[in-house]
Amino acid sequence: MVTDEGIEDAATTMNTNVVDYKVFEGHTYRESSTSKKKNETLYNCNKYRLQGEETLWGTRRQSLNVDKKAGEKCPGTLVVKHECGMLGDDFPYIKVEHTCMNNCKETSALARGVADSRPQLERISPNFESGNFPTTNMIEEILREFKSAENNDKNLWHNITGGNNKRKWIPNFHTMKHETLKVIIEKALSGYIKIVQERYPNLKYVKVGALKSLPRAESQYEGHGKKLHTDYPKSIEELEPKYRPVSIIVALNSFNFMYLNDRTSKESEIREITVYPGEMVMFTNHCLHSGGKNNTDEEQIRLFAYLVSHKTHFPPGVVTTWDWQRGDDDPLISKPSSLTSNDRRQGTNQTITRGGRVAGTGKVHRRS
Repeated sequence: MVTDEGIEDAATTMNTNVVDYKVFEGHTYRESSTSKKKNETLYNCNKYRLQGEETLWGTRRQSLNVDKKAGEKCPGTLVVKHECGMLGDDFPYIKVEHTCMNNCKETSALARGVADSRPQLERISPNFESGNFPTTNMIEEILREFKSAENNDKNLWHNITGGNNKRKWIPNFHTMKHETLKVIIEKALSGYIKIVQERYPNLKYVKVGALKSLPRAESQYEGHGKKLHTDYPKSIEELEPKYRPVSIIVALNSFNFMYLNDRTSKESEIREITVYPGEMVMFTNHCLHSGGKNNTDEEQIRLFAYLVSHKTHFPPGVVTTWDWQRGDDDPLISKPSSLTSNDRRQGTNQTITRGGRVAGTGKVHRRS
């Protein structure tokens, strides 16, 4: 677990360190190509072996100089995306696995369009007697702490896209000054985060916030012009599925949630469920979804968390809405249409956390 001790503050500078990826995670590479358009560099594994040789892997020079025989190169490929994500870090990932390490006969491409077999959305009702989950009394205490925090900070809640001023959010709890609320929220979510991380152990980084729907608020779907949305950029789908993000929403008050079962569905197949206090919906970056309508005369508050495998994968503060193939009475989902800012105010603080603890701070200028 990473704590906030000794972590460099990234609020004032972007990552300007030059990293030599010719030696990375125990492998040596040679630079193959650089694409300015994609802002990425491709590296190939530096290992070769003689044709017919089962175990001897060496450098290209060693392999090709032995009796001038042809060599077989390891297909291991490293991609480095430069200045990726909100902190401007490089993001390196293995596109093709190495055979020089374990003598695999076949390799697998890990990126660019690999199908995600994970359930797109799951609804989970935990056993409150057997885990670290909020009881009814704890939920009531959290709601009281929200009221106390609101009374002390009139700017606690921000307008969220598609909400028409009746849907709000807190992008990150670690930016708040209300310490009591932060502590109780971290405790309340710990059991749910454990469920996700036990299933997807690569999702080590966590960022926590909250959502609120005012009484009689229309759905986000209506607010976006009858469009569903995704929270993460399309580039996330270039990762191996086990490294792709998962989002969770935990109900403090009952709320409605809309989603599409897959991206080959029709508009009539949009599903809407009611999530009850203490329940969680867990969905992948691939899931098209929307906040549902608040049909009550009460506020509805819920907690959320983004879980990612690298700190640069957190949503950058915009959502991507999706068009329908209009032209008939029951259109199919079509394609991404536009980016919409989640918070139009500039300079919103972002705090990156890992394992529920603060791991660094950045400042993001969102699209307006």
